[in-house]
Amino acid sequence: SGESCYDFEGAVFQGDVLDEGQELERVTAQLTVVLDRLDPDLVVAPLGIGNHIDHLHVSAAAKRLGRRFLFYEDVPYVTIGRFDGWRREFPAGEARIHDCSAEAWAAKIKSIECYSSQLEVLWFNPQSWRNDLASYASSVSHGNRAERYWTFCEE
Repeated sequence: SGESCYDFEGAVFQGDVLDEGQELERVTAQLTVVLDRLDPDLVVAPLGIGNHIDHLHVSAAAKRLGRRFLFYEDVPYVTIGRFDGWRREFPAGEARIHDCSAEAWAAKIKSIECYSSQLEVLWFNPQSWRNDLASYASSVSHGNRAERYWTFCEE
C-alpha cells in the first residue's frame, strides 16, 4: 500500500524475522519470481548486520532458495563497535575479497550519494561518511579499497 509497516522509525531495527513469518514468506516468493525471471549466475544479498528488518528478511529468504548467493557486510553497521561480534550471530562461511578499481569506487560513492536522505540516519557525522567508508574498505584488504563478501554456512 505504500504505508509504513512500523509505528516509529526505530522499529525497523527491532523486528524478528521469525515473528514475521508471513512477511518472510512474501519476500521469499517475490525474490523467487524475480530470480526465476532473470536467472542470474550470482546474487548478492545482505548478511543482516545491524538487524535492519528489511536486510534480515532478504537474507533469510536468500538462504532458503538454494541458489548461488554471496552475502555482503552491511555498511555502516559493520563499522560500528556494538556490532563487532556479528560473526557469532551470522553463519557466514568463507570470505571473498573484491578489490575495487578507482572507477568502481567512484561509482559506489556516486550511488551512495543518491541516498542523500539516508546519510544523516546512517552516519553519526554525515560529513565523514566518505572517509569512514574508505577507511573501512581499506581495512578489508590491507590498504586497498575492497569489499568483503561471504558464502553462507549452514549452522
